[in-house]
Amino acid sequence: MSARDELDALQRAFDKAGSTMTLTAYALRRVELLNAAEDEQRAAGPRPAPAKKAAKPGAKAAPRVARDAESTPVTIKMMRALTTEMSTTVAARLRSMTARIARIEEALASRPNMPDIGVSLPEAQALLARLQTLESRPSMIYAGVWRQREYARGEVVTQSGSLWCAKEQTNSRPGVDSTWQLCVKKGRDAR
Repeated sequence: MSARDELDALQRAFDKAGSTMTLTAYALRRVELLNAAEDEQRAAGPRPAPAKKAAKPGAKAAPRVARDAESTPVTIKMMRALTTEMSTTVAARLRSMTARIARIEEALASRPNMPDIGVSLPEAQALLARLQTLESRPSMIYAGVWRQREYARGEVVTQSGSLWCAKEQTNSRPGVDSTWQLCVKKGRDAR
């Protein structure tokens, strides 16, 4: 496939609706293909002059447009210079932005306090560990009068006037086995 054919295919791909090709990628590939087309043209030698059409009698001659033989190479040279300058400028901007981001990240890492709560990171971690320890402790939850069902560790029930706490998950009656702990023994009536 010749460079000219590839140029046409590139143009169709870029013009196609829904194309994901970026303008930069298109421009860079187009410059490459223009250079290749120029090399192909040089290798092929000069083109033969097109045959002149016979003019109609009484028709005015079209004005002649002078073409500069060096216009294509100058344009390609300009494109090469432009892309080189653009890539140099973009690379310099990226380096400066990368350095700036690194400085910002370093400054944020060295801040002793978290911005939203005003507590240092070690203090926040210690508080989180303490909270997890407190939440993992068993708690007493009154579940009412005992009924035949599954009770979780820490649930407290009343059975025959006494208060019982489940030491582990159980569905047995309080006082029958070691899964319940007597908390408050039933008192005597009016004595």
